[in-house]
Formats: sequence, C-alpha cells, structure tokens
Amino acid sequence: MPSLTPEQRIERCAQKLVSSSDSMQILLNSLVKVEQNPHNERYRKVSLSSPVVQRAIVKTPSAMELMYSVGFQPLYGHLVLQKIDQPLLARAIGALKGQMATPAFQAAKAAADQRREKSVKEREAAEAVAAQRERFAAQVPKEPSEGEAQCTLICFHIDEPGEDKPRTVWRRFESSDTLTDLANFARSLPGAPLALTLKNITTHPAAPLDEKRSCRHTLESLDLWPSGHLRICSASAA
Repeated sequence: MPSLTPEQRIERCAQKLVSSSDSMQILLNSLVKVEQNPHNERYRKVSLSSPVVQRAIVKTPSAMELMYSVGFQPLYGHLVLQKIDQPLLARAIGALKGQMATPAFQAAKAAADQRREKSVKEREAAEAVAAQRERFAAQVPKEPSEGEAQCTLICFHIDEPGEDKPRTVWRRFESSDTLTDLANFARSLPGAPLALTLKNITTHPAAPLDEKRSCRHTLESLDLWPSGHLRICSASAA
C-alpha cells in the first residue's frame, strides 16, 4: 500500500475525529491561531503537560497524527511548529471545518454537551451535599479526650452499595450529649444519607431512635453509655 501524502493523512485524521468533538474544536482553535499569528511563537508551541492537551490531543491518536502531518514535532515536552507550511495548515483547517459541518459531528457534539451538562450538575449537587455535611459537622460538640469521665464510645454502621459489611466509624461523645448531636454527626459522614434514621443495634432487637420525640434525650438516657452501636439507615428505608 503506497504511503499517504500529508494532505491525505490530514483528511483521514479529520474524518476519524468526527466522533471526538472536543478534540476537533481544540485542534481547530489552535491551528486558526497559528494561521492568524504566524510569527507569534506562543501559538506555535503546545505544552504536552496541559491536562486539556493530554485529554484532547495526546490521548487521541488521530489528533496527534494530524498535528504531525501539519508539521508539529515533539521538543522538550512540547509540540513545536518550527516551520509553517501555509498550504498544509490551510488544508487542515479546511478539513476540520468540513467535518464539523457534517451530521455525524453535530450528533457527537450534542452528546458531548449533554455529558458535560450532566457532569456539571453532578458536581454542583456533590458540592451542595458537602456544604450541608459541613453545616451538620459544625453543630457536633467537640470530641472528648479518650478516658475522660462520662465519655461514651459510639460506633456508627453505614451500609455501602456493593459491600457485604457496613463501614464503621467510631467517635467519642459526652454522656450528656443528645440524640440530635448523634444525628448531626451521622449526617456529616461521607456516604451517609442526609435524610436518615438511627437504629440502636447495641442489643437485639434493634430499636429505632425517634429523632423528633427524643431529640433532647441524652446518650445516657438512651442506654448508649458507656458505649453503643448505631446503624445509619435511609429515612425512606427505615
């Protein structure tokens, strides 16, 4: 099979990149800047350590091949275009723009935009939950020192998806601390439901703790002194 010319490689790479909308857009932006600023070395050097470049170019073989076809070469951790071939550069820009006008690219771009929007919403939701956990943690009394008089040791059991055994978290409280203090601490734990119910599993059968009725009850009055075990359950599953 005869070797492809640089122009043929460019066309082939652009076709292969149709499903990689982010890579195509980043490549096009980079090449257009070179075309518009041919004497500016800033635009003729691409850092390979950049997370964006790593994701969109280095880890996308067709993107790297297109860069090489235009004339970029690896040099000291960068891709550097030492000599500009204007026809090749224009050919690459035209090939990318041509493929970006196709229905296949538009569909890939729409899917990528949806994934990006979903990721943003998930991150915002996670940040909101983290902020709530911080507020609950701020309301928990300071942990007493080990061996301190009237100190009670509580083990929280948290069910985790896909795990046979619950995760356990130990924490010391004063015997005069309340059920509200326990609930606030439980809600501050990563992975614990914010809408939760606590069950006293120190003895059998397990006894649900009514946070509304017993919010001010002390650990001692709840038979959680000098130690106890609590299971954190989702309120909807309790």
